[in-house]
Amino acid sequence: MDPGQLKRTILALSPDEASAILHDWEFWARPDQLPPPGEWFVWLLRAGRGFGKTRTGSQTVIAWARAAESMQILIAGRTAGDVRSLQIEGPSGILACSPPGFRPLYEPSKRQLTWPNGVVGVIRYGDEPDGFRGFEGGRAWLDELFHWKRASEAYDNLLFGMRERGCGGVRLIITSTPKPTKLCKAIIRDPDTVDTRGSTFDNAANLDPKYLAKVRQKYEGTRIGRQELGGEVLEDNPAAQWTYERITATRVESMPDLERIVIGVDPAASHGPDSDETGIHVGARASNGHGYRLQDLSGRYKPEEWATIVVSAYHRWGANAVVVEDNNGGDMCETVIRMIDPDIPIIRVHAKHGKRVRAEPIAMLEEQGRLHSVGTGMDALETQMATADLDGDDDDDRIDAMVHAFTELMLGGASNSDPLKALAALAG
Repeated sequence: MDPGQLKRTILALSPDEASAILHDWEFWARPDQLPPPGEWFVWLLRAGRGFGKTRTGSQTVIAWARAAESMQILIAGRTAGDVRSLQIEGPSGILACSPPGFRPLYEPSKRQLTWPNGVVGVIRYGDEPDGFRGFEGGRAWLDELFHWKRASEAYDNLLFGMRERGCGGVRLIITSTPKPTKLCKAIIRDPDTVDTRGSTFDNAANLDPKYLAKVRQKYEGTRIGRQELGGEVLEDNPAAQWTYERITATRVESMPDLERIVIGVDPAASHGPDSDETGIHVGARASNGHGYRLQDLSGRYKPEEWATIVVSAYHRWGANAVVVEDNNGGDMCETVIRMIDPDIPIIRVHAKHGKRVRAEPIAMLEEQGRLHSVGTGMDALETQMATADLDGDDDDDRIDAMVHAFTELMLGGASNSDPLKALAALAG
């Protein structure tokens, strides 16, 4: 409608009709702000700032409360202040979005909302992960989950309680700008997740034009803009010690004569679907003094499985030795390898320093153009290299195995005794 026709139509509405339209979220929402059809466990709305994530979360919770399929709905944000000022009392919060006659009673001291039909909103905070224990409802809204300090712990505690039956299926909505964390990637990969992506600019009709022009000018196309405006999960992590650009720039399709080959192993402490991977890396030093990544064989294996893979790789590549970290059951590692082949030379290394310090000399070799991937068959390793924060809880087992291999090949094991000296030597 043109503005004049729209105004006449609105003025012709009765008060009840106007109220009904005003509080009809399906009328106002964009399609990507409405719950997806079908069976799903998590609806992940990962979008840029200003997309309308908070409004979507509030309206979804209100719809859940109206339906009363679950009598408890968990509402959680990064901190107590965020939950109150954004999710509950904010301009797009639950109280502001509630229609007349269905406004909940908010009791901050009880951390609780109560709707007129008896449905209870249980309020929790992301920086208090133990508070998620004991919740047994069938609905939850988690806002900015990937920015919580202890997100994985809180999320795990919540999942243990989300087991209510007879509520039409357990449902979680996660509204967040993404981060390249282990938890974020796991939720995206989960087949029971519906992943809805969106941009700040999808909501341009409701945002100030000057704001849009400013953020577009300053941030569009930048790393922070891709994450905060476009809702992308960035492949490179500023805290990582490698980048895809550098890995790609040093990649080769062939190498000169190889002088020495080793198999680096970072064994997992346990075996199971949620255990760490066992890192297994085949590395080589060539006659030109450069190092070459030949093969990544990492994965989740039982000890006898990874030992068989290591021994097979040793013979297939004609390797000189196997390098094993002994901080994590070194005796066991050597034993299971020798049960398969008692004659394999095994070099045991003890990691005295943190992972970042140990990896720095190897990352510097890459910066100097002296370390290369051969071909393109190591996607999982290279993804880990470009995304893992070695000071955090990101997966890094493939990196550890690679570092063990090239520490032995390129530094003669120096960085295990004193990585700072090795780093100084590389730096000249």
